[in-house]
Amino acid sequence: MIDRKIIIRKLVEQLSARDYIRAAWLAGADSLEIVDGYSDIDLWIDVESGSEDNAIRLVRDSLEAFCEIDYFFERKSSNNMTRQILIHLKGTSKFLILDIIIQTIGDATFFRTDTNNENPMILFDKKSVIKITKISQDYKKKLLGRRNYLLEEYSIIRIDVEKEIARNNYFGAVHYYLILTKVVVELLRIKYYPIRYDVGLKHAIHDFPKELLPKIRKLFQFQEVEDVNNRLEIMESLIRKV
Repeated sequence: MIDRKIIIRKLVEQLSARDYIRAAWLAGADSLEIVDGYSDIDLWIDVESGSEDNAIRLVRDSLEAFCEIDYFFERKSSNNMTRQILIHLKGTSKFLILDIIIQTIGDATFFRTDTNNENPMILFDKKSVIKITKISQDYKKKLLGRRNYLLEEYSIIRIDVEKEIARNNYFGAVHYYLILTKVVVELLRIKYYPIRYDVGLKHAIHDFPKELLPKIRKLFQFQEVEDVNNRLEIMESLIRKV
């Protein structure tokens, strides 16, 4: 049966043999060492500029050499330095999606803190493009600025929530409340997992202290306007930690 190990091995054999492909590594669950039966394959490939189409064609040909592709989709990118393709192989678990990023940056820097490591699982690196560094002072300064901005956002959006609660407007209160939860989650991420401060609740069970998880979960459990009002008290207790 075709599994993730076979898929990765087959791709590495072909990718590493091409001069225009400089490096490849696994991110996501593999980098965090939390792979389970539901994990996809987050593969990053660093290529020379102008070789993106060749790399995508090589990935497709390499996979089709041993298995039929039943899903292939290229997601539009917001920049011209990366391209993303999503692939599924026929007969494999529906959860085993290949989420592949082709980049031409040439220098992939991964931040690392003393308490939270997220290092790439390097498959090969022929040009030494992967660099592991500690969080820089510039990055810390950026996070501090972002934190201060979010605290201002929190104050003003909370007023919008309270206003709609006073009106007994359930939908209005929920609208602003959900915006507020995003602000709170990002603030908590900046404190507890700064290298991934902007990914929302993804990997929350791994990134946040276990004692905080019940409170964070409680934020999203509400039915009536009064419930929303009560959740604001929980938010305040969380905000005091950032």
